Amino acid sequence: MRYAFRLTPLTALKPSVEYASRTITSTMNPTALHAFATRYTAAWCSQNPASVATHFSPTGSLTINGSTSIGREAVTAAAQSFMSAFPDMQVLMDNLIIHDDTHATCHWTLIGTNTGTGGTGHRVRISGYEEWTIGPDNLIAESNGHFDDAAYQHQLEHGFPGTIASGSDSTKPPSAAQASPRFSPSSASSAKLPKGPV
Repeated sequence: MRYAFRLTPLTALKPSVEYASRTITSTMNPTALHAFATRYTAAWCSQNPASVATHFSPTGSLTINGSTSIGREAVTAAAQSFMSAFPDMQVLMDNLIIHDDTHATCHWTLIGTNTGTGGTGHRVRISGYEEWTIGPDNLIAESNGHFDDAAYQHQLEHGFPGTIASGSDSTKPPSAAQASPRFSPSSASSAKLPKGPV
Protein backbone atom coordinates (compact mmCIF):
# COMPACT_ATOMS: atom_id res chain seq x y z
CA MET A 1 0.00 0.00 0.00
CA ARG A 2 1.60 3.29 -1.06
CA TYR A 3 0.64 6.91 -0.47
CA ALA A 4 2.33 9.89 -2.05
CA PHE A 5 2.21 13.42 -0.69
CA ARG A 6 3.91 15.53 -3.35
CA LEU A 7 6.25 17.85 -1.50
CA THR A 8 7.84 21.06 -2.62
CA PRO A 9 10.78 22.88 -1.03
CA LEU A 10 10.83 24.30 2.43
CA THR A 11 7.81 25.78 4.02
CA ALA A 12 5.58 24.30 1.31
CA LEU A 13 7.22 20.98 2.01
CA LYS A 14 4.96 18.17 1.08
CA PRO A 15 7.47 15.39 0.37
CA SER A 16 6.29 12.13 -1.07
CA VAL A 17 5.66 9.46 1.55
CA GLU A 18 6.10 5.79 0.79
CA TYR A 19 5.11 2.89 3.01
CA ALA A 20 7.35 -0.15 2.88
CA SER A 21 5.13 -1.96 5.37
CA ARG A 22 1.38 -2.19 5.76
CA THR A 23 1.51 -2.56 9.54
CA ILE A 24 1.87 0.68 11.50
CA THR A 25 1.15 0.05 15.19
CA SER A 26 3.05 2.91 16.85
CA THR A 27 1.23 5.82 18.47
CA MET A 28 3.18 7.84 15.91
CA ASN A 29 0.82 7.03 13.04
CA PRO A 30 1.79 7.77 9.39
CA THR A 31 0.16 11.20 9.39
CA ALA A 32 1.86 12.16 12.67
CA LEU A 33 5.22 10.83 11.47
CA HIS A 34 4.96 12.84 8.27
CA ALA A 35 4.17 16.00 10.29
CA PHE A 36 7.11 15.19 12.59
CA ALA A 37 9.49 14.87 9.62
CA THR A 38 8.26 18.19 8.22
CA ARG A 39 8.91 19.91 11.57
CA TYR A 40 12.32 18.27 11.78
CA THR A 41 13.51 19.56 8.41
CA ALA A 42 12.06 23.00 9.19
CA ALA A 43 14.10 23.00 12.44
CA TRP A 44 17.28 22.56 10.40
CA CYS A 45 16.34 25.76 8.51
CA SER A 46 15.69 27.78 11.67
CA GLN A 47 19.24 28.77 12.75
CA ASN A 48 18.16 27.48 16.17
CA PRO A 49 20.16 24.26 16.76
CA ALA A 50 18.33 23.44 19.99
CA SER A 51 15.10 23.09 17.98
CA VAL A 52 16.73 20.24 16.04
CA ALA A 53 17.71 18.50 19.28
CA THR A 54 14.14 18.62 20.65
CA HIS A 55 13.20 16.03 17.99
CA PHE A 56 15.53 13.53 19.67
CA SER A 57 15.01 11.50 22.83
CA PRO A 58 17.10 12.82 25.76
CA THR A 59 19.69 10.09 25.10
CA GLY A 60 19.04 9.89 21.36
CA SER A 61 21.88 9.84 18.86
CA LEU A 62 22.63 11.51 15.54
CA THR A 63 25.27 9.86 13.36
CA ILE A 64 26.52 11.72 10.30
CA ASN A 65 28.75 9.71 7.98
CA GLY A 66 30.05 7.66 10.92
CA SER A 67 30.48 10.51 13.42
CA THR A 68 28.06 10.08 16.33
CA SER A 69 26.59 12.71 18.67
CA ILE A 70 24.75 11.29 21.70
CA GLY A 71 22.32 13.32 23.79
CA ARG A 72 20.58 16.59 23.03
CA GLU A 73 23.54 18.78 23.92
CA ALA A 74 25.76 16.95 21.43
CA VAL A 75 23.04 16.96 18.76
CA THR A 76 22.65 20.72 19.30
CA ALA A 77 26.39 21.18 18.76
CA ALA A 78 26.31 19.12 15.56
CA ALA A 79 23.42 21.17 14.20
CA GLN A 80 25.15 24.41 15.24
CA SER A 81 28.25 23.51 13.19
CA PHE A 82 26.16 23.40 10.03
CA MET A 83 24.12 26.48 10.85
CA SER A 84 27.29 28.47 11.57
CA ALA A 85 28.93 27.32 8.35
CA PHE A 86 25.80 28.01 6.27
CA PRO A 87 23.90 31.06 7.65
CA ASP A 88 21.39 30.81 4.80
CA MET A 89 20.97 27.03 5.08
CA GLN A 90 17.77 25.44 3.84
CA VAL A 91 16.92 21.77 4.24
CA LEU A 92 14.21 20.35 2.01
CA MET A 93 12.49 17.05 2.69
CA ASP A 94 12.52 15.08 -0.55
CA ASN A 95 10.92 11.83 0.55
CA LEU A 96 9.82 9.95 3.68
CA ILE A 97 9.74 6.16 3.62
CA ILE A 98 8.05 4.40 6.54
CA HIS A 99 9.31 0.84 7.02
CA ASP A 100 7.36 -0.21 10.11
CA ASP A 101 6.04 1.23 13.35
CA THR A 102 9.47 2.34 14.61
CA HIS A 103 11.64 2.78 11.52
CA ALA A 104 11.62 5.33 8.70
CA THR A 105 14.05 6.87 6.22
CA CYS A 106 13.99 10.61 5.59
CA HIS A 107 15.59 11.82 2.35
CA TRP A 108 16.63 15.47 2.26
CA THR A 109 18.54 18.11 0.30
CA LEU A 110 20.62 20.82 1.97
CA ILE A 111 21.26 24.10 0.13
CA GLY A 112 23.43 26.88 1.49
CA THR A 113 26.35 29.26 1.05
CA ASN A 114 29.50 28.65 3.11
CA THR A 115 29.83 32.22 4.40
CA GLY A 116 30.39 31.35 8.06
CA THR A 117 33.67 32.23 9.82
CA GLY A 118 36.54 30.95 7.69
CA GLY A 119 34.14 29.79 4.99
CA THR A 120 34.92 29.51 1.30
CA GLY A 121 31.96 31.60 0.15
CA HIS A 122 30.84 28.82 -2.17
CA ARG A 123 27.28 27.56 -2.53
CA VAL A 124 26.58 23.87 -2.03
CA ARG A 125 23.67 21.56 -2.69
CA ILE A 126 23.81 18.25 -0.84
CA SER A 127 21.39 15.34 -0.95
CA GLY A 128 21.39 12.62 1.69
CA TYR A 129 19.18 10.58 3.99
CA GLU A 130 18.70 9.60 7.62
CA GLU A 131 17.60 6.19 8.85
CA TRP A 132 15.46 6.74 11.92
CA THR A 133 14.57 4.53 14.86
CA ILE A 134 11.64 6.09 16.72
CA GLY A 135 11.55 5.59 20.48
CA PRO A 136 8.55 4.98 22.76
CA ASP A 137 8.41 8.75 23.41
CA ASN A 138 7.72 9.29 19.68
CA LEU A 139 11.07 11.04 19.27
CA ILE A 140 14.20 9.96 17.41
CA ALA A 141 16.13 7.39 19.45
CA GLU A 142 18.70 6.89 16.71
CA SER A 143 19.37 8.62 13.40
CA ASN A 144 21.98 7.25 11.02
CA GLY A 145 22.71 9.86 8.35
CA HIS A 146 24.58 9.52 5.07
CA PHE A 147 25.71 11.82 2.27
CA ASP A 148 28.57 11.98 -0.27
CA ASP A 149 31.36 13.67 1.65
CA ALA A 150 33.85 13.76 -1.23
CA ALA A 151 31.34 15.55 -3.47
CA TYR A 152 30.45 17.91 -0.63
CA GLN A 153 34.11 18.83 -0.11
CA HIS A 154 34.43 19.45 -3.84
CA GLN A 155 31.52 21.88 -3.72
CA LEU A 156 32.97 23.69 -0.71
CA GLU A 157 36.17 24.27 -2.65
CA HIS A 158 34.71 24.96 -6.10
CA GLY A 159 31.02 25.68 -5.58
CA PHE A 160 27.90 23.99 -6.89
CA PRO A 161 28.11 23.88 -10.72
CA GLY A 162 26.91 27.14 -12.28
CA THR A 163 27.16 29.25 -9.09
CA ILE A 164 29.63 31.98 -8.11
CA ALA A 165 31.25 32.38 -4.71
CA SER A 166 29.72 34.97 -2.38
CA GLY A 167 31.61 38.26 -2.62
CA SER A 168 33.09 37.50 -6.04
CA ASP A 169 32.54 39.48 -9.22
CA SER A 170 29.17 38.19 -10.45
CA THR A 171 29.91 39.58 -13.91
CA LYS A 172 32.59 36.96 -14.44
CA PRO A 173 31.58 33.54 -15.79
CA PRO A 174 32.07 30.55 -13.45
CA SER A 175 35.47 28.88 -13.64
CA ALA A 176 35.96 25.49 -15.24
CA ALA A 177 36.03 23.95 -11.76
CA GLN A 178 32.75 25.62 -10.82
CA ALA A 179 31.15 24.48 -14.04
CA SER A 180 32.30 20.90 -13.52
CA PRO A 181 29.47 18.36 -13.43
CA ARG A 182 31.13 16.75 -10.42
CA PHE A 183 29.42 17.86 -7.25
CA SER A 184 27.60 16.65 -4.11
CA PRO A 185 27.78 16.70 -0.27
CA SER A 186 30.41 17.23 2.43
CA SER A 187 31.21 19.73 5.24
CA ALA A 188 31.59 23.48 5.78
CA SER A 189 33.76 26.31 7.22
CA SER A 190 37.45 26.22 6.46
CA ALA A 191 39.86 24.46 8.80
CA LYS A 192 37.34 22.03 10.22
CA LEU A 193 34.16 21.55 8.29
CA PRO A 194 31.00 20.18 9.88
CA LYS A 195 30.33 16.55 9.15
CA GLY A 196 26.83 16.81 7.71
CA PRO A 197 23.17 17.53 8.43
CA VAL A 198 19.91 15.99 9.14
